[in-house]
Amino acid sequence: MAVLLVSLLALVAIAGGAWWFVGPHAGRTTASSPVPTCSGDRQTAGVAVTPALAAVAARAAARVSRRAPCLTLELTAADSATVAQTFLGDSTRPDAWLSDSSVWLTAVRAAHPDRLTADQQVVAVGPMVLAVPDIVVSTVRPDVTAATWSSVISGSSRLPITLPDPETSTSGRLLLLTGAAAIEARAGRPALANTLMAWAHTPMLSQADLFAALSSAAPRSFPTSEQSVVSFRDSHPGLVTAVVPSGGTPAFDYTLATSAGLSPDATAAVTALREELGSDESRSDLAAAGFRPDASSEGSGVTGVTAAKVTYAKLPPTAQQGVTYATWQAVRTDSRMLALLDTSASMGEKVGSSTRIALVTGAAKRAVGLLPSSAELGTWEFGQDKGGPGLSWNELTPIEQLDTYHGGIAHRQSAVDVLRALPGRVAGGTALYDSVLAAYQTMRSSFDPKRINSVVVLTDGRNDAPDGLTLDQLLARLKQLNDPDRPVLVVTVGMGPDADATALRAISTATGAKSYLARNPADIDAVFLDAILSRKCTATGCTG
Repeated sequence: MAVLLVSLLALVAIAGGAWWFVGPHAGRTTASSPVPTCSGDRQTAGVAVTPALAAVAARAAARVSRRAPCLTLELTAADSATVAQTFLGDSTRPDAWLSDSSVWLTAVRAAHPDRLTADQQVVAVGPMVLAVPDIVVSTVRPDVTAATWSSVISGSSRLPITLPDPETSTSGRLLLLTGAAAIEARAGRPALANTLMAWAHTPMLSQADLFAALSSAAPRSFPTSEQSVVSFRDSHPGLVTAVVPSGGTPAFDYTLATSAGLSPDATAAVTALREELGSDESRSDLAAAGFRPDASSEGSGVTGVTAAKVTYAKLPPTAQQGVTYATWQAVRTDSRMLALLDTSASMGEKVGSSTRIALVTGAAKRAVGLLPSSAELGTWEFGQDKGGPGLSWNELTPIEQLDTYHGGIAHRQSAVDVLRALPGRVAGGTALYDSVLAAYQTMRSSFDPKRINSVVVLTDGRNDAPDGLTLDQLLARLKQLNDPDRPVLVVTVGMGPDADATALRAISTATGAKSYLARNPADIDAVFLDAILSRKCTATGCTG
């Protein structure tokens, strides 16, 4: 655990026959009365503790040691996301873990069921709140009281809000799991894709930086624990108020869990700490520090924090939590995409008052607008002799980052300009298979392991190049070229009644990707966004 000693707020150690620990107020160190001498074998356990509970846990450990001198509890303050990584990886793990939320325990158990025992103890509870600068509360009170977590995550609350990182922050993880589910249920996957993409590509500050910014000229609201607001107000009165959004809020359930396979000595030490954390003295310490003993408890009544009971939102099932977090990882990972667009003659056919190619280019332009500036995009057209006699594809823009400039013009704008011109390029047949293979080979030869590498094919027809590859030949080549450690996805989108859904599905399946069929080309916008959400990240990259 030595490499994990971040934010060392509390440390319990035997030194000179006395227990020393950091008290509840920064800068004040308190020593207990001398610990009786141990006359037998020491029983030691290392415990990782969320920083918010470090002082409370230190007092509990000191009481354990006074009663049982041979029990030694070595406490290390570390945030829950960091400790979770020790259980998810191969690092040395603590004997016990006092986290600030069971969502981290759930993630560990889902990935490695054998690394934590089944038993766990909820030491304290508290609601996730919106930390709102007092100056904001006084000027826009109706917007504050009407806020819900789904409005916070979607940006529709009309409050200046900074969202935390779900990968490193407990409030960020809780917000993702509850807010994302609410948005998808209310507005569907396209709205969820828009929301997650906006969130994932905005600056995300640490909780310490967020609290520090409350003293700035332009303070912003942010999700956090109720206890952290209580603690901050203790030394910074009049800067922030804890608002519990309507519609229910996730709980910070501060939970003690035990590593599997402990020695009897370590088990004895952890058991003693578990019992002490449930004592009246510990409950008194918890209340004084701004925690609630359980989900039915009222608040502390501290100014700026509600004294009322709160309604806690139920988290999604374990499997859905995993899916939601995998979606977040995929959305946050920058893309490297080659758009392969059908400009064969059939794309000029009318659809209502428009044409297929106009609908596709309109949807593509909107998708380009949603991509973050750090994404890379290239565009090709394909059809009969598009690149010259016998060559079915033609590069329209190279694969470059969208914020790259050439001649004073951003690559994003160049991509949009090219899409605008596509309706005038519609002609000829559909040489689908040769074009897909060429695009796949291009992406494979320039693979970027830090990005999601994909080819997105949009077509309304079926392959009609008699001298080109057959479907079986294409699938055989894709299988031959496929490298699981360097995945290149071919996401296919078929439009209209003539699209060869069977062939398109086979092409996508061969690369581990998903195929879409939009019988109504007007649905292309939703298809684009769903394709973004459907990517999945693994240790070696992301797939669709």
